[in-house]
Amino acid sequence: MFRLSPRSWFVVAVINFLLFGLTATLIGGDALNGHIANGEFFIGIHGRYTQVTEQRYVACLIWELATFGGLFLAWRNQRRSRLRP
Repeated sequence: MFRLSPRSWFVVAVINFLLFGLTATLIGGDALNGHIANGEFFIGIHGRYTQVTEQRYVACLIWELATFGGLFLAWRNQRRSRLRP
């Protein structure tokens, strides 16, 4: 069975975070900084909003939540592995 070490998980999570940040910058924002108004979907970055399709908005939201959740789990796993004797 293929297993990654806690450090490898952390590296994967950081790379995913960097890719997310780059993608958010290139497409004009992310879903958590955006909003939905009158059935239209907007992603935002630094107070500027870009209208996107519902599918792109949901995809950004899922990726964003997975990115931050993955960072937290990788950090916790890394920290936990250091505490074990």
